[in-house]
Amino acid sequence: MNPAVLNLRKFVGILLLLCATNGMAGEAQGVLHWDDRANLSLPVSGVIEEVLVSAGQTVKQGQVMLKLDTRRAKAQLQAAQARLTRFKPGRDEAERELERAEELFDRTVLSEVELQQVKIDFAEKDAALQEARAAVVEAGLDVEYSELKAPFDLVVLHNHAVKGQAVVNSMQATPLIEVARHRLVASVSLPAKRLAGIKKGQQVTVSYDGKTVAGKITTVTYDAGKQHSALRIDIADQQAVKGAAGYPVLVTWP
Repeated sequence: MNPAVLNLRKFVGILLLLCATNGMAGEAQGVLHWDDRANLSLPVSGVIEEVLVSAGQTVKQGQVMLKLDTRRAKAQLQAAQARLTRFKPGRDEAERELERAEELFDRTVLSEVELQQVKIDFAEKDAALQEARAAVVEAGLDVEYSELKAPFDLVVLHNHAVKGQAVVNSMQATPLIEVARHRLVASVSLPAKRLAGIKKGQQVTVSYDGKTVAGKITTVTYDAGKQHSALRIDIADQQAVKGAAGYPVLVTWP
């Protein structure tokens, strides 16, 4: 056989082998877990009056999970509202007095010094009123923040709170309820050298406990120091993986 033809056939064979190798499906071990785990707390201190959820419970966004005793916060709100009521008439009268003083000054009946004194009096009373309004807003927020509401649809993983517990958040927020987004995802860790051909948005197959579901790679992270990478895989059919948190999975991709 002609040596040139033989060399050509060898080259084509090697090329086909490389193409086949690059097109081979990859696979890696992973695990199913709850998405976006977090410890929820409150921005205010107080005493827990009621705990409305328990571990394993699913909670809708906006649902109240925990309440503090609001008697102190409501009393502070009432006091702030009373101060606002007390300061407003004096501030309004000072404003009218300023308008009269400016009119008299324009008619050269009032001196510059007298006008400035009226302005100072109005500024002081106006500042006191604004501080009172701010105190009302702040006290109202303390009442509002005395309830811990679900920030999204979630599942309760662990409840650290009990009725009667004192919550002190002066320096650091106290973790009260550990939650996760009510959605299972798969995570895979693999050597960085195996990232070839893997990209965000790629469709994959997730197999566990004799079942197979479709998934999509939504995050690809890389640790340069450890030469390692991690994949986060969304699973569209959540019913197919219901109750499978913690299950090992096999993820395959083309």
